[in-house]
Amino acid sequence: MPARSSVLRCFPDDGASVAPWARRLGTAVLAHRLVRAAMLGCVGVLCAFLAWKATDNQLTQTYFGLDPHDSIRRFLAGTQSRPFAYRVFTPALIRLAQYGLHIPALARAGPAFLAHKIPLICAKYAAGGESSCNNIVAYFFVGWWLYLGFLLTMFALGRRLFQGSIILGATTVYLAFALVNAIILRRLSHTYDWGTLLFGALFLWCLLAERPVAFTLLMPVATFNKETAVLYALAFLLANLERLPLRRNLTLFALQIAGFLVVYGGERLYFASNPGTWMEIHLRGQIYLFTEHINLGLLFGLLGAVVLAFYRFPDKHPVLRAACIIIPPWAVLFLLGAVPREIRDTFEILPLLVLMTMQSLAALASCQAVPTQTARDARS
Repeated sequence: MPARSSVLRCFPDDGASVAPWARRLGTAVLAHRLVRAAMLGCVGVLCAFLAWKATDNQLTQTYFGLDPHDSIRRFLAGTQSRPFAYRVFTPALIRLAQYGLHIPALARAGPAFLAHKIPLICAKYAAGGESSCNNIVAYFFVGWWLYLGFLLTMFALGRRLFQGSIILGATTVYLAFALVNAIILRRLSHTYDWGTLLFGALFLWCLLAERPVAFTLLMPVATFNKETAVLYALAFLLANLERLPLRRNLTLFALQIAGFLVVYGGERLYFASNPGTWMEIHLRGQIYLFTEHINLGLLFGLLGAVVLAFYRFPDKHPVLRAACIIIPPWAVLFLLGAVPREIRDTFEILPLLVLMTMQSLAALASCQAVPTQTARDARS
């Protein structure tokens, strides 16, 4: 097996663009343990900074926490309207951070950059509003950790796809950050968004790493964050048709559906007296948007993004191809339940689209010599 740290394999191997001695020197340097450790440390720092930046943008550049549907105060009081009331994972972490770990008080007594940041973030969250300053400070702590987990998982996924390449893993991280940041700068975001990204990435990691039990245990936890997590059970079933015995595959799939039904059914019963309904329908607004407000420039841009993501689809990693089964049901739910122009609902499938786009970009950049590894090869 080639050196896992080599990234020079992503350059043409014709011997003209890179001299043989330079190739050998670069491979030797990148294979050194200290260099690899330093690169991994830099990626960790980069992920921490990008997580800070994304969460800061979420709080300062969007209507986060101000809308009644995204009221942290109502989440913590258990009076949030349905279906938002079912998404209790992040509110539970906010409660722990605010009342268990006392994060707001610790942040105010922390370093100067925190003491300076808190008034800026809290300026638009007046007392008596949908979210208090303490709620927001506690969420900043929770959101930073959730987004950091998402980026680190994307880094691990990128390395698995590209034979341990640290640089391509870091590129995957930045592409994920750039797409998410572009979406939230449209000024729409919710408390459960970072959790949706994290669980989507974790599901894909479990599939690539062949961790079926971990995937099954993750399903009920992810359902507490958002009920659409159950779509990934379809990806599990299809991705493991040839990797697991059929009986075990169906058993684990049934356990995932059962875990979803227990959690989601319990939430439906617990919040049955809350206002709202099980799903808001916005199909008429979506039809009006796509028929009246999508111009040719935007249409061609969307088509270009789709073509880039699905470029050389037969050559994509088998797990990614199998995971694409979640896209049609997600598209139906998007058309039915998403508020028009609320493209943040793509977060359910964004980790998958990022990985597919990375493989397309690698192929276009003459990285065909970098074969995607199966999870079994990655562990050897």
